[in-house]
Amino acid sequence: MDYPLIVGGKEVFTEEKLEVCSPYDGSVVGRVSVAGDDEIEKALDCAKRSFSLTRTLTAREREQILTKARDLLAERAEDFARIITMEMGKTIAESRLEVSRGIENLALSAHLLREPVGEVIPFDSAPNGAKKWGFYKR
Repeated sequence: MDYPLIVGGKEVFTEEKLEVCSPYDGSVVGRVSVAGDDEIEKALDCAKRSFSLTRTLTAREREQILTKARDLLAERAEDFARIITMEMGKTIAESRLEVSRGIENLALSAHLLREPVGEVIPFDSAPNGAKKWGFYKR
């Protein structure tokens, strides 16, 4: 089966393909499109535009995106585990753990967006700073 690149949310098939072989028996499990200069430029342009948008998202919006990604990965966990097994030669149990770790990482990342970000600094090293604290947001 041939697999495309995803550039700007769209599937892009290229002439040049790379065979993906199972390390277990050497069989071809798929062929992936290889990005050329045009695809790389388009991907970089899309990334720049996306960054301009995502940097304006609130923590709540980012959390919702990560939670949705976690849910989608969980829904297709077995599919991803099978693909990892074919491509990497891992046992299905190892692949399921790998997918589970991805689900947990997305959940943790979403959760951390609810945590305060920054540092708390004691001001009591200055004479007028007794019982005072400062904080800053990164």
